[in-house]
Amino acid sequence: DVERSRGLGDVYKRQVSTVWAVGRRPVTGRPVCLHLSVESTTPAPAAFPEPCVMCITPRAAPPARGPRARTTIGAMRVVFIPGMARTGADADAFSSFLPPEAHVVPADRPGPGWSGGPLPDTHFRHDLAVRQAVAFAGEGPVVYVAHSFGGYIAEIAARQLEASSPGQVRGIVFLDSSTPGVPRPIMDPRRLWALWRPVIWALDRASGVVDDHRVSTLLATGAQAVRENASFRATAREVRRERRRRPGALDGVPTVVVTALSERAWRWRRLPGSWYRQQARMAGDLAARHLIIHPSGHLVMNDHPREVAEIVAELL
Repeated sequence: DVERSRGLGDVYKRQVSTVWAVGRRPVTGRPVCLHLSVESTTPAPAAFPEPCVMCITPRAAPPARGPRARTTIGAMRVVFIPGMARTGADADAFSSFLPPEAHVVPADRPGPGWSGGPLPDTHFRHDLAVRQAVAFAGEGPVVYVAHSFGGYIAEIAARQLEASSPGQVRGIVFLDSSTPGVPRPIMDPRRLWALWRPVIWALDRASGVVDDHRVSTLLATGAQAVRENASFRATAREVRRERRRRPGALDGVPTVVVTALSERAWRWRRLPGSWYRQQARMAGDLAARHLIIHPSGHLVMNDHPREVAEIVAELL
């Protein structure tokens, strides 16, 4: 059952977002709750209303299938941009629930995953990552699905792609994505990377000599995380610049902001500066539909792949 939020006055005219009945048993064994906020035709108020809540009866998930084939002809491309130091393998769980017409393309950045190259011995350059994301879109319709830090890359790429080829981007799904309202960088990312370079070099080299695969992967991931984190604030600043540069590029592009909240984050969502408030403000800035999956960890596409697949399928 869906209940309308209380406190919706005449000033902010809103409508309840479309919901769908899907579910999966989480680790806690309790029902999955999708907290759906409501869309607004006016700027978001300072105090966000209580979102509509839909409780879903859990059901057993079907056996997991392998990664989707990547050579489907005439399919809608779903370009998945992973988070910081993550790989395209994060798309495997939810891609197995997508319809056959979805052609999932993991946009691994140089270093991890299937990129086929070593970790670059330079600072992280968002422009190269954006260029890669645009190239993966090809010439046909595309839906961008981005997680965490990948949300920065996806938004810039989508704005540039829509500016050059209007109508090609059919939708964007931000999965617990980083919000651009972070402080300005304290120094040039190249200089910050240079300070961290010895640590990055040591972690990267150590990952190549350790026999334990788990430890080796952890070291390589750490090296990639330190490298990308040195450019985190600078990349957020570029997102803000891109919004000013192409303010209407995403007008009319269906956009969904999916927020993953743990039990603690849900209890603290009313606090100023909480993750919920940051995500709600981002959804308002993008005129996006805001969905909350609770309880869930940050890797929402792995915790609740069926729900994520349903959200993505709505844009295909």
